[in-house]
Amino acid sequence: MFSKFGFNPTDEGFVLSASNRLMHGQIPHVDFSSVRPLGYAYLHIPELLFSKTHVFLMSRFIFWLEQVLIAYFWISIIISYSKTEVTLFLKYTLIIICFLFNVHYFPASVLHTIDGLLLSVLGIYFIINEKKWNYIGYFFIGYAAICKQNYLIILPMTIYLFGRENMIRNLLIGILPIIIYVGYIHLNNGWHDLSIQLSGHNEIVNVGIHSYLSNPLMYIGFISVFVYYKMKINRIYLSILIFSVASILLISNHYHGKFIFLFLGLIAGETTHKIVKQENCILPFIALIIAWSVSISVGYNSPALFAGGMISILIFVHFNSLKNRIQNMILLLFLLVGISIFYFVRTNNIYRDMPKKYLHYKLDNLVEGAHGIYTNKNTYSVLLELDSLKKTTQNLVTVPDFTACNILHSHQSKILTEWPNKTEIPNEKILGKVTSKIKNDTALLFAIPIFQTALLKDGFLPQENEGLSYPIIKFIKEKYRKTSFTDYFEIRKK
Repeated sequence: MFSKFGFNPTDEGFVLSASNRLMHGQIPHVDFSSVRPLGYAYLHIPELLFSKTHVFLMSRFIFWLEQVLIAYFWISIIISYSKTEVTLFLKYTLIIICFLFNVHYFPASVLHTIDGLLLSVLGIYFIINEKKWNYIGYFFIGYAAICKQNYLIILPMTIYLFGRENMIRNLLIGILPIIIYVGYIHLNNGWHDLSIQLSGHNEIVNVGIHSYLSNPLMYIGFISVFVYYKMKINRIYLSILIFSVASILLISNHYHGKFIFLFLGLIAGETTHKIVKQENCILPFIALIIAWSVSISVGYNSPALFAGGMISILIFVHFNSLKNRIQNMILLLFLLVGISIFYFVRTNNIYRDMPKKYLHYKLDNLVEGAHGIYTNKNTYSVLLELDSLKKTTQNLVTVPDFTACNILHSHQSKILTEWPNKTEIPNEKILGKVTSKIKNDTALLFAIPIFQTALLKDGFLPQENEGLSYPIIKFIKEKYRKTSFTDYFEIRKK
């Protein structure tokens, strides 16, 4: 229903581009640069084998599947650990609520953060539910850490909470994926590159601590929990309020920003209140750590991708003791309102594209692998010109965007990273790695967009500061001379 609508020429496809490199035998961090471990890229190789024409639709199907699994296993964890008998209607309503608010209007595209989230939730599920095979859960959590470093904290947390009885065994199994990954790269003489790239970002204090402590909504959420328990507010009213606030943020396009930290504050408050009252705080604590791990990001510093997990556990706390008739009526209302709002935002707030009713331009035979995908007129016009340039110009390299147009040939790229933006090139050493194959290549031609690619749906807005804030564009403009302009690109060569 939603997968075929929308195409963004910025971050679309950068995961699959890395997967294609690995499929063709390239070594992570050695043959190309990445500021995060590339365990996630191995997971998505099968999508490239399924179809060469419908790569994007297949990948977007995997996105939806992962989100369904995250919601299912998270609610299963809550019910199983709390040892609470619930109706099937409550269980699956919570799964749908978790799914709707996790997905919100996030682009339907596979992502390392989502891969790590699924593996973390799946790992915790195995640890809690499987007595004989629970050690498999620690392996999943360890693998999550080689999808994104942030998830590393979940491994010692789960061992401390659930695995102290066999601590050494569980720790060894948990770090096994990390040892294999690092060992493989080390055997291919990549330790130096690996250490430089994974230490490229040092904003942990800013994005992992300061962004929380400086957000007043965190404190409002935290304090609200204690006010709720002090005033003994009716559980029904609080659940309706939580759902209503989330729905308003979603429909008003404020869901992924600072406002969503309100729910993190609520979870932190719930955890603290249970500690103070000497009650079991493990479930809200796990939700808190997962949401925090998800949110540590330079590009998407928000817990929104696990907001559904936080909202669902708060609703569960308030609903599992209500009378069935009242509970079912309110849950049914939640379902109807939630699904309606979800449909509206997924068709009107499409990531870096226009609402569904304006997406009439099909990318068949224009972008390889994008059969069945529709976009707006502006994006289509630019992609059409880029396709024409590629057909008439040999050795053309487009930077910094349009990774999606080269997924199936990324292993041949002279730019040694998938999406050479500021996040992927945080310092000069990494820039040197990324540009090592183009420094002395006189045959290459570079196409640099003269507009802000991320805002194509809004028109053709000029690049800010001529794009010089991008290290890769600054490098090319310093080393290569301008030869011509097309309607949408500036062409440069030696």
